[in-house]
Amino acid sequence: MAPVGSQRLAVDFTNDESRSISVRLGRSDGISADMNFAVLDSAGMEIARFYPHEILNDRFWSGPLSVSDYRQVRIGARVARISLDAEQAGRLRDLFSRRLAELAEERRQRRIRQQRELLRDLDEEINALDVEDVRLRNRLEALKDRWERDRAAVRRDLEDRQEEMDDLRSDRSELMEDRERLLARRDSLLRRADPPKDRISALNEDIADLDDRIRLIGIRIDDLMVDIRSYRESSREMESDVRDLESERARVASEKSELVSRRQRILGEVEDLEKGRGR
Repeated sequence: MAPVGSQRLAVDFTNDESRSISVRLGRSDGISADMNFAVLDSAGMEIARFYPHEILNDRFWSGPLSVSDYRQVRIGARVARISLDAEQAGRLRDLFSRRLAELAEERRQRRIRQQRELLRDLDEEINALDVEDVRLRNRLEALKDRWERDRAAVRRDLEDRQEEMDDLRSDRSELMEDRERLLARRDSLLRRADPPKDRISALNEDIADLDDRIRLIGIRIDDLMVDIRSYRESSREMESDVRDLESERARVASEKSELVSRRQRILGEVEDLEKGRGR
């Protein structure tokens, strides 16, 4: 392998966040953190000095350059190894150490700002869920109040209609029995050798009258059954509305619980960051 000094080195990557640059090598053998390098401009003049802060298999990364130096660096810029005395090398490393600390502090403050913005967003979402819960609770209470008021009246109406329907069915049964007796009497008269027409005609009128009464009772029973089904369906719909509102409130409560837990985690992270324990 060619020694570092004989390789043509150049910047192949830059990292805007850390203001660091990457120098690609055929292999990293021979590279150590006590070496010193410089980025050169097209005229061969130094743009910035640095040393290997992170050494990988086929490249090494610098520490953070100054803002002005970093802005001058271009991909492909030539990199050369330079010689520094112990004092110069020490100052260079002290400088980069301070920059690393500054960058870490910038990241910490940026993270705090980001997390505090997220906390504000979460607070808005939680407040919106509180408003939604109040709206649902009011609707639910109003619906339950109406349900309680109506349920007693509906129960009485159902009982009245059921009682009326039972009475009508009993009346219809009696009328149908009367009709059967009249039919039997008429059939008996018709079997005579000389059927009495006047009596048969009167029986037919009585039978027709019974048929009308039975038909009207049937219509009323059908109407009552429709009313009963309607009451029951209305009651089921109200019960369904109550369950839906309760389910919606449970969903809102679950979402709020998740957001509150998330807020607590983020708040804890912010507190750690402000105390310098987080990154």
